Amino acid sequence: MNYSIVEKNLFDSDAKVLVHQVNCMGVMGSGIAKQIKEKFPIVFQEYENAVRQLQTNCLGGCLLVDTGTGIRIANLFGQYLYRNYTTDYDQYESYKQPGVNGQGNMRFTNYEAFYRGLIYLKSKLGPQDTKIAFPYNIGCDRGGADWKVIEGMIISVFSDTNIDIEICRI
Repeated sequence: MNYSIVEKNLFDSDAKVLVHQVNCMGVMGSGIAKQIKEKFPIVFQEYENAVRQLQTNCLGGCLLVDTGTGIRIANLFGQYLYRNYTTDYDQYESYKQPGVNGQGNMRFTNYEAFYRGLIYLKSKLGPQDTKIAFPYNIGCDRGGADWKVIEGMIISVFSDTNIDIEICRI
């Protein structure tokens, strides 16, 4: 594995697989997810259909969607809810984790689910997938995760591969 942090936008990467984190509610309302929804409507349609069809918690999965442009989007189900989801958060004890990014007292990114999603993604990659790109702070800005933990998972999962991992910081 080659690992690099680059000063470029995720969409400017020449990687053929772009990874981002999604929730299990069928909503791509902010951040990279919203940009993907606007840039590749087919990705949102397939994601929304998958969430609706599963009708269960899809945490730990990863939905790869072909955009028809030579790029595939990996929707990594690393969080169940999302900030501002209208619900009684008291019923979601697993989210009563301190956020590390100053956005309140809840961490929405589920570390175990994020890791399982990475393992699933790795199992679906083929020999043509020589480079994959992640946004810097995936699961951290809106999800409240600790980047050091997330980065460690990415490195751990892909360390035994020949895949170039590109972390896009802009």
